Amino acid sequence: MNEKIEGTFDGLPEQCWGVLNTTNELILIKRGIRGYFPQEEENAKLSVENVDMINKRNGVTKGQRKAMENGSIFGWSIPASNPAIYDDFGDLKEVNKLKNPRWTNKNYKRR
Repeated sequence: MNEKIEGTFDGLPEQCWGVLNTTNELILIKRGIRGYFPQEEENAKLSVENVDMINKRNGVTKGQRKAMENGSIFGWSIPASNPAIYDDFGDLKEVNKLKNPRWTNKNYKRR
């Protein structure tokens, strides 16, 4: 499950901590690797606030965490793995406010 994906990962840290949405378990995410690494039982129940505090100490922003979570689950070549699309709170920016976005609604076509 944890295969290394080749590519460029501008703005992403080597690794960060995240929280698995379905169980609230602490996970370690490594840049470019599909999947995540569950953590030991005694460390596994941390809140998102604690994870953001730990990441901040390591120089990881909330936007980078969100991009890393999405990249590890959905793939590293999707727009959601680009930290530039998130604001300081880890929420998506409005597309028209992005500088040089890799993706916009204009170049997305439904099949």
